[in-house]
Amino acid sequence: MNLMRRYHLLLGCFFAPALLFFTFTGAFQTLLLHKDVKNGYQAPEILKVLAKIHKKQTLTEGPTPSSAWPLRGFVLLMSAGFIFSTSAGLAIAFQFFRPRWVLWALLSAGGIVPLAFLLLE
Repeated sequence: MNLMRRYHLLLGCFFAPALLFFTFTGAFQTLLLHKDVKNGYQAPEILKVLAKIHKKQTLTEGPTPSSAWPLRGFVLLMSAGFIFSTSAGLAIAFQFFRPRWVLWALLSAGGIVPLAFLLLE
């Protein structure tokens, strides 16, 4: 378990900047703040640039260039690291937190709540 905790910590520290970036830019995209809209809202240029990095892993216009693959590879590696780190965090939680029903309730709610919001559309 100590080895898993160490990997969880190290992966978390390595990927934290990228995870914060993609979470930050994803939040702006969720609110559509990266797009100009008909009601007169003009998106700040920085949000447009950050959205390009988030969505296309490039700063250029047009189709995604082949030079974007190193960043895409890093993002895929980050995704795998995040999945592993989250799984390790859950294993650590179940190892050390009692009562376990609280963890199961939170995990269930974390899946059910967004699904319910999708179904309410």
